[in-house]
Amino acid sequence: MDLIYRNANRVLVWLGNDNHRIAAEAFRLVKDLGVVFGLHQGHANLGHDLSNRFTRVWIVQEIGAKAPATLFWGEAYIEWDLLYSVCKAINGEHHLRKQVDVQTPKITYMYRRLIEPDRMIANRHANRFSFLYELHRGRHLVATDPRDRVFAMLGHYSIRNGPNQKLRELTADYTKTVKEVFADVASRALVGDNSSLLALAAVQHHNLPPLGENMAVELADCANYCSSSPNGLPSWVPDWRLYQSHILSEPTSPHHAGGLSRPDLRVDEDSKTLHIKGTIVDVVAACSGPFRPREFHVNGLDWSMAIHTVWRDVCGQSSGFDLSQKYLPTRKRFQGGEIEGLALFAYVQTLSNACVATAWQDNNHPYESVPTQQWFAHGVSYLTQAAGGGSSPYAVSDSNDDKLQEWTSGGDAAKWARAANGASCNRKFARTRNGYYVLGPRVMKPGDVICVLLGGKMPFCLRPWGKNNYLLVGECYVHGIMNGEIIDGAKNGENVFDIV
Repeated sequence: MDLIYRNANRVLVWLGNDNHRIAAEAFRLVKDLGVVFGLHQGHANLGHDLSNRFTRVWIVQEIGAKAPATLFWGEAYIEWDLLYSVCKAINGEHHLRKQVDVQTPKITYMYRRLIEPDRMIANRHANRFSFLYELHRGRHLVATDPRDRVFAMLGHYSIRNGPNQKLRELTADYTKTVKEVFADVASRALVGDNSSLLALAAVQHHNLPPLGENMAVELADCANYCSSSPNGLPSWVPDWRLYQSHILSEPTSPHHAGGLSRPDLRVDEDSKTLHIKGTIVDVVAACSGPFRPREFHVNGLDWSMAIHTVWRDVCGQSSGFDLSQKYLPTRKRFQGGEIEGLALFAYVQTLSNACVATAWQDNNHPYESVPTQQWFAHGVSYLTQAAGGGSSPYAVSDSNDDKLQEWTSGGDAAKWARAANGASCNRKFARTRNGYYVLGPRVMKPGDVICVLLGGKMPFCLRPWGKNNYLLVGECYVHGIMNGEIIDGAKNGENVFDIV
């Protein structure tokens, strides 16, 4: 099908029947840009209904072709290029989109994710050239047959032009079950890519068996786990029907928890067990509850509660936001009075995934070019607002007021809040037994093991299963080990984790 679409002179896209007789009016609004900017409340449902037409998974191939596309909704039609141009024009008008409920991101998503960008500027769009990342980004799309979440993407340029030969050999085989298709994709992605563990980073569970269940079983193997799991998949295989959070291990991420190492793994196709090398870091001691969407939004009466309670209950800090508190004081690299040694800096960096998203939003600045002080200033600016002023017991304080002012000048609370909301949504904050701060999956629990797997951008959280096996809980941010510190300085050597 991909060859047919790519070699067509024009693609005709069917959006569905116009059962409510609103297609002509909706397209008329789009065709007149002035009318789009002058929408009245009475047109609110039009933009919403139109945008919902772009949730069908097979539209990926139809619009992703380079041939011109004409969209048909009942008897009404419009050119795809015109529709995208209008949506792009109003996409930045947040107040207008909110007033009339025009969900332009659903439409502009189709263009940004599915139209191949110029190779000359591909470094700015590295995420879009990753097939696994695009499968994740398409989790919101609608598919009657779950296998089509993979099959409809086989014509995407990320797999067609990607370096993974095993993924390029994927075909739409409807004799396979949903479980077989999803497991096949994960296996090909891992075995065929010697530079990334993105397939593991894409794993997001709604629930997992609690720690201790089946611990007494002599052989708690993959078949044992799959028979009890809701989706019947091994824990290391992404279920593309589920969405919890944004992937932290995106290709553009500057993190390198695995240092310069390459993945060292194999998949036992008979038992569906993943054998992978890595190093144990620590064990989770305490967790928060899952963070809600927009948990750190700066408006509303209760917007500051989470930032206080996690600092007190999980971090164990009873003295408010005190800059005298040190992070991992026994570790040499955190000793001294610099920002990197502060518990408060570790806290705001962990909640925001080290403000990685902010670097891209600020004119695509390379992350490494931004001084550490800038990230701290954003976080402390938020904490200052959350504390409600200097009289609060949670007011940011330090014995050296001049140093505090120097470290926090130029901070932007809104920037930190956006980064934290994006990173923390549906995740938990945790503290390990040795004091590491962790941002991990919503199913993470005390007793889970934090490890760094060879080749991984982020550390991972595993759960002991039986005597010798593990379940993959998911990727996580662990402050202080995001640049290869564990792999480069491992004293206990490498472990082989058997993940079922």
